[in-house]
Amino acid sequence: MDVMNFLKTVPAVFGVAGLLTYFMRPRELVSDHEVVQLLQGARAVFVLLACAALIGLSLWLFFGPSPPTHDVALLEQRGLLPPGASFLMIMPHPARRA
Repeated sequence: MDVMNFLKTVPAVFGVAGLLTYFMRPRELVSDHEVVQLLQGARAVFVLLACAALIGLSLWLFFGPSPPTHDVALLEQRGLLPPGASFLMIMPHPARRA
């Protein structure tokens, strides 16, 4: 496994570890107040969504769009862009300056 594939799997490993930790811990009722139970439920939803987001991030890193393989400066050298076009993409037109 190369380094990039390893780095792509790290968020999923944390997500799965979080899910396993969450589901394996013993359930205990801390209080019988409704507010405390509501906060515990909100925390549980947040933990589950965060773990699912980490797993989803790894899936997107593996199967999502790949970064562009071209460079604007190289396209200009090959004649695919007019001369100075890469500079014009960064700097505004002089006549438009206030």
